[in-house]
Amino acid sequence: MGNIRRPKFAQAPLWGRTGLFLSLLICGMFSFLASRPLSASDAPPRLSAARRLFAGAAPAAWADFVPDEEGNLWCSDVSRNAVVKLGPDGRVKRVADGPPFFPHRLEGPRSFSLWGSLLAVEDFNRRIYVVDLLKGRTVRTLPSVLPGDVHTNPSAGFALWKNRILFLAPGFQGAPPPFQRPAEVLTLFSTDLEGLDLKILRRETWPAAERPGRLYFGQGFSVFLPNGGAAVCSQLPARVVLLSPKGEVLREELVEDIPVPSISLEALSASDPALEFETLARTPHVVGLLSVGRWIVLVLQRPSPNGPRLFLRWLSPSLESLKEEEFPLPEALSAWDIVARVAFAPPSGVLVLVRRHSPSGDFQSRLFRSDIQW
Repeated sequence: MGNIRRPKFAQAPLWGRTGLFLSLLICGMFSFLASRPLSASDAPPRLSAARRLFAGAAPAAWADFVPDEEGNLWCSDVSRNAVVKLGPDGRVKRVADGPPFFPHRLEGPRSFSLWGSLLAVEDFNRRIYVVDLLKGRTVRTLPSVLPGDVHTNPSAGFALWKNRILFLAPGFQGAPPPFQRPAEVLTLFSTDLEGLDLKILRRETWPAAERPGRLYFGQGFSVFLPNGGAAVCSQLPARVVLLSPKGEVLREELVEDIPVPSISLEALSASDPALEFETLARTPHVVGLLSVGRWIVLVLQRPSPNGPRLFLRWLSPSLESLKEEEFPLPEALSAWDIVARVAFAPPSGVLVLVRRHSPSGDFQSRLFRSDIQW
């Protein structure tokens, strides 16, 4: 029999082997506890009663915002036609409405996304400007129609993720067919920052009868998870999709099958604010998605006789529903309110931006904060 080389573990003294074994056992136990699926016995944290932020400041008209790691808020201020950076105390630290921050005068900033030192801003023309905050200037500009005749709708949901942009709202490859026909819709896709490397992650065929309602509630949401992956969710129905760190679809779960409301083509194309807000107020739909510790949190707006109400649906990492609770807003929502953004503010805050609109089309924004009680 030839000589057999014993592994170093077998050559170690008895105490060394025992200590190593115990260390591996303890590490394995912690790894198991950290990775095991959550159940109803794992109680998610609670939220404190929300309070309004910057209540004494002049009325703002923020279409969207995103918090950074230092507690600042980057806001799209429609009244100034600019991107405004607010400090944690609400004081204005920067106003950017053109060069050198942007290549030209900004037109109607709307949706936002932040990844590291990159800030992406979408304007009224559905262009996306990717700004390097360290350099203080735009480094990429993406049009609304990408190569390959891919039509995007970034105002309804997009996100910077690593070196790519995730599009979370319905898009089309080629011109959309007439509403009287079914349509193949890109419901989740991404591209590199140059807009050249298109990856289609999900596509659906929408029946003609459902297309107006699905487009009306076509907003998408995303959060980034502790494992390096991401979760995305459609506004209606409430379907959550988990992505791997490489951007591949791992699984999806229909958390709540909200029926698609029947909306006529006339209502979809009409510029009638009263009809629009009445439809939003009476239809349950998703308004946000959060990652809080190990939990994924779905934020839903539900109708009630006294006005819309917000609820948090806590999900395990495997998308098991654990509990649902009402979000403790200090002020009731009205039929003219839109929940524009729900965001996690490190290390332990949840921010909610509410826009109150008027029949004339103007709006004022209110920002609320609730603290997570671990």
